[in-house]
Formats: sequence, C-alpha cells, structure tokens
Amino acid sequence: MKKPLFYLLTAALCAAPLYAEDEEDSGIPPLRDLPDFDAPMPEADTAPPAEAEPLPQINQETINLIIKGIELQKQMLTTLRGITDRKTADASAREIRRLAAELRVWGAAMDTRPIEDEIIMGDYEINFLPEIRQTSVDIRREGERLSTYNYFGSKLLYESLIELVRQAQ
Repeated sequence: MKKPLFYLLTAALCAAPLYAEDEEDSGIPPLRDLPDFDAPMPEADTAPPAEAEPLPQINQETINLIIKGIELQKQMLTTLRGITDRKTADASAREIRRLAAELRVWGAAMDTRPIEDEIIMGDYEINFLPEIRQTSVDIRREGERLSTYNYFGSKLLYESLIELVRQAQ
C-alpha cells in the first residue's frame, strides 16, 4: 500500500510546479524576456507622415446666403406684425409682394448651391435651422392672426399673402 501512495505523491510533487506556474502569473516577464536596454535604438522612420484628408471647410458664400434668407424672413415677420388695420394692411401688401419675390430668388439661389460635406451641413443645421424654423412658425401665426381678422378687409393684403404662399411652394 505504501508503494502506490509513494508514486501518487511523487507524481503530485512533480506536477505541483507546473500547476503553481500557471496560477502565479504576476504579469512580470521572466528576465530572459526583457529587452536589451544597452542596445542602440533603431533609427526612426524618416519618411514624412501620410497626409490626412483636410477637414471640410465652411463655405462663406453659403453662410451669407443663409443669413440673407433669415433676414428676409425677419423682415416679413416685422411687416406682418405691423398690420393692425385696413390702412396698414393695404400699405403692407406691396412690401409683402416685394419680400415674397426676394424670398423666391433667395430660394432659387439656395437650390443652385453646390452640395457640401455632411459635417458642414450638420453645422449649418445646428447653427441656423432652429432660428429659421422658429421664424417660420412666427410668420405662420401672424398669417393666422390676419386670417382671424379677415385681413382687416384688405383685398390687397389677401392677394399678397396668396402670392407669398404660391412662391414659397
């Protein structure tokens, strides 16, 4: 009985260092794996770095055109807000037609702009779209107000607003 036990213990003792080696991995490499710190450093690659693609740039002409459109919207809103009676309604009709024509020209100019990079378009949307949308909502509200007051009895105002809607489509 002692002999099989002896062989079993001997086998266990021989396997113990293998088992311990797996469990005691401290992450420190054995000295034979360390680099030679006295060796000369290899020369750095002297080739110029590959040129990265340039970041897309904003187009100032497009920005100026967007700003012009916002200004035209604000002028339209100011004109609509100034209508309080028949006299101001008739007087504003000519200004509304003028602004409607300018907005049509502006829209055509925007349509002919070259397509820009997606990143730049995202910047335009972040920087300008909220203001454009809000001004559009305000113009729509003023149109509803004028409709509620039956355009203050002004046929000229009614026709000008019809023209504005047609040109905006």
